[in-house]
Amino acid sequence: MRSEARDALIGAMTDHARTLRRLAVNDDRFVATLLAQSDGEIAGVCADPQLRALLRLAALIADEGTPASYQSAVNSALAAGATIEDLVGVLTAVAATVGSTRVVAAAPRLAGAVGFEVDTAFDPDEPPTSAAVRT
Repeated sequence: MRSEARDALIGAMTDHARTLRRLAVNDDRFVATLLAQSDGEIAGVCADPQLRALLRLAALIADEGTPASYQSAVNSALAAGATIEDLVGVLTAVAATVGSTRVVAAAPRLAGAVGFEVDTAFDPDEPPTSAAVRT
């Protein structure tokens, strides 16, 4: 493709098309810029801080984030007005997409980040039920 025609095509692209193109070709500088963005810079793309925090939480669930990452996302979400029910709602909303293994792994991390100790919630005389345990 001639340089002028290519430049015209790229110039006609919408911002989202340009972003997707640059990510699809693994534009190193563009990716580095995205990864270095502060929360304030991201706000220009997603203005709702509560939504940003809930999206971060969904990504952590999908990618098996660390407890510290969960704590950061939960703190941001709560500070932006989300409730614990909203946070648990994210976990249940992504369950069918990410699968049971990720959701089960994420549950204690999310519980710890909201201050709920899963192990102390069980009656010591009654073990938790599991699909693997048949009585």
